Amino acid sequence: MSLYLPPGSSGNCGKMRSDMAGPALFIITGEQGEGKTGFALTLAGILKKREYTVMGFIAKGYRKGGLRTRFELTDLYSGKTIPLAERGPAGRQGERGVFIFNSDAVTAGCTIIRRAVRKNAGIIIVDEVGALELGGRVWSPAIDELAERFRGVLVITVRRKFLESVTGKWNLAPVAVFPLSSSMPQEAADEIEKFINQNRGIS
Repeated sequence: MSLYLPPGSSGNCGKMRSDMAGPALFIITGEQGEGKTGFALTLAGILKKREYTVMGFIAKGYRKGGLRTRFELTDLYSGKTIPLAERGPAGRQGERGVFIFNSDAVTAGCTIIRRAVRKNAGIIIVDEVGALELGGRVWSPAIDELAERFRGVLVITVRRKFLESVTGKWNLAPVAVFPLSSSMPQEAADEIEKFINQNRGIS
């Protein structure tokens, strides 16, 4: 079985969250470039086919010469895409350039999250949550609001090394964690649907 349930991760005090205080968190985790975005996109497609309302976004990376050079943000509800970030020029010593973010895309991403919360979407997917958000940047302000106000299913992608820091920052105990090394999108969809069926009112 590919599903990983961390100790005490089934909700508050180690129990299945019946009061739905905050979002029901499901996490897709793996290493950089391992395929978290592809997993999230496939999962979204499966859940949509099962007639769930899925909102949120993915941030797809593109490579050139083996190096990741840019990201695009795709709204999972509308299908619209906008350039998110592009790697800047290399440094004098040949260091890799840092990613420069498109402020319009950052605003769009936060708007997508806030709109999904406002519309009470059944499922929200955020790809991904990492070092920038832990530092209070990029999607962090919108996730703050989501963690406080949203009562549906939240699926996020997180690099393995940030897993505990992310759940700790927003004080959210995951219902389940899906490691890429041992999980399939179909299995994740089944687990999410099982949770929804046990907690009616999410759609």
